[in-house]
Amino acid sequence: MQRSYTPARTRLLERDIAFYQPSLDHIPNPGGGICCYATSDHLYRKLGDKPGKITRGLIRQMAALEFCDVIYLRPEWRELQRRPGRLDLPPAWNWAVEAAAARGKRIAFRVMPSNPQSRHAASVPEFLAGKIKMIPYQCVTEKKADNLVGPYTKYYPAYTGDYLDAWRELLFLLADNFDHNPMLEFADISGYGYWGEWHHRKENPFRDNQSASRVGQRLIDDHLRAFKQTPAAMMVYVDRSPHGPLNFSADYAMRNGCWVRRDAMGGWLFTSRDCEFHDRVRKPGTGFIIETGPFLFHDREIFEPVPLDKHLQSVLDCSVNYLGLGFNPWHAIEGHEKHYNLMRSVAERLGYRLRPAMVWLGVERGTQNEYLKLGLVNDGTAQVPGMLTIQVRHGARKIASAALDPGAPFPGRMIYPKIVFPKSFSIKQKELILAAELKMRGKTYPVRWAVKSKRLSPDRFSLRLAMPNNYTIGWRWLSFS
Repeated sequence: MQRSYTPARTRLLERDIAFYQPSLDHIPNPGGGICCYATSDHLYRKLGDKPGKITRGLIRQMAALEFCDVIYLRPEWRELQRRPGRLDLPPAWNWAVEAAAARGKRIAFRVMPSNPQSRHAASVPEFLAGKIKMIPYQCVTEKKADNLVGPYTKYYPAYTGDYLDAWRELLFLLADNFDHNPMLEFADISGYGYWGEWHHRKENPFRDNQSASRVGQRLIDDHLRAFKQTPAAMMVYVDRSPHGPLNFSADYAMRNGCWVRRDAMGGWLFTSRDCEFHDRVRKPGTGFIIETGPFLFHDREIFEPVPLDKHLQSVLDCSVNYLGLGFNPWHAIEGHEKHYNLMRSVAERLGYRLRPAMVWLGVERGTQNEYLKLGLVNDGTAQVPGMLTIQVRHGARKIASAALDPGAPFPGRMIYPKIVFPKSFSIKQKELILAAELKMRGKTYPVRWAVKSKRLSPDRFSLRLAMPNNYTIGWRWLSFS
């Protein structure tokens, strides 16, 4: 059957003006990268070691690592508050912020309401003793197996109204100090479970689903009300415990724009059900964070033997934006010293990598409006965790821009944003600058281009485009029905 065509309604004059090849360099950008831990629950090099001491020099050494993009902090609650109504930040926190500022790195954090590896019986501040109900637990059966220090019997808070009110105060104190700081890239939603990971092991704090759901929603709502500018990361996995709040809270958090976080990549902790669950609940324009834990280097016996390169390839296959490297500065430093080439290979692919593969210059025949159209690709492994805006500038002046959909461009798919110039601006014989900005919740950051070009600025934020001198060479008429 012969197909009929309607007469062309619009005629465009268009030509290609630039092609860009992908860069193979490590290009740090907001919304992705390798997270190195300044503090956490596991402050030892390998199983069986005594906890080490975190010093300012050690954190500075970690911050100086080539593939350290985000400095991650995981303190106990008792380390941040010694009295009600104010913060008393520990030295390690201040050293991490100082080192990140000096090296142009970013920070992120999670606060632990309970920690089986704590030197203390409880992780809540001492001023809350006797004011909130505490429940005893024995986390492990063999002390050496989990580097247990301090009292063997420890206590986690009962998730009562008094506890939730005190936790809410902590959130707002932290938000008042850090929510508007552009260095703070994301904050984990915590407040429940061992390490703030939204799970217990043998204990079951709730008797019914309604109570679990109510507590989970309260913790999420309080976090989002406190941190209005900073992306929030929510632990997401299939909760196998009865009446676990995560079974009811993960979808709620994702509907409210939260990112996906997953701890412990590997073995029985990471099943096909978990991977399918991540994909189901994750929304376009949100980030995905996976930590690999200390077993990357010394603790491989925890899981079945898997070569390290294959293990990290599996992480990339999950389309993650961030990779947590070990649990402390020693793991990060050792990773660079013993596995530099592997770390570089991961850093060169991790997250999103923005490239205008092709650039066209066009003139709309009817309106005479000039425009640029990009063949924009993402050479990374993950979606963009936010909304990109592509800008065209002439000198310091912004000429025009185009906003993209959340998450775009997605890996493996070219998109074609069109940037139309105002009639008052002529692009003839001018050098334009192509730039990109990423909005992640309430914060906006410039984005580095992942291209190989002599026209790229040293900081990679600006890509110069030379306009053609002769408008009669290379143009093609295009007709559209």
